Amino acid sequence: MQTAMQICQERHDHRLPPEDYTDELVDAEVARVMVLESTVVPFFDQRVGAGRGHVPGFALNASETIARACDHECMDVQLVLAVLAGEFDRAQRIAEKAFRQPLESEARAMVMKSMGLLARVCQ
Repeated sequence: MQTAMQICQERHDHRLPPEDYTDELVDAEVARVMVLESTVVPFFDQRVGAGRGHVPGFALNASETIARACDHECMDVQLVLAVLAGEFDRAQRIAEKAFRQPLESEARAMVMKSMGLLARVCQ
């Protein structure tokens, strides 16, 4: 019969990423985050359970990243105005130029943290 500690340890061990992770695995998960299909990083913050904290979602972190992405706040306004005007090519150019790289960096950091790799990479 397993003790509660052994059961918890087993659950924790099963959550760890594979030891032989590769950059391709992280890149693939970042791509899934960017198209809202990630199983590792939720889109919205999630409460794990009573007294057990929460899992940070991409939406809040991405909003903060977008706010910091440019030297001034008008880039997000330009993006919204371009969409509202039906100028989707222009909106895409604005998004690619101003927001893709910061959002992908944020997604990568969240994926690595969620997969438990950040500490291992920094060692």
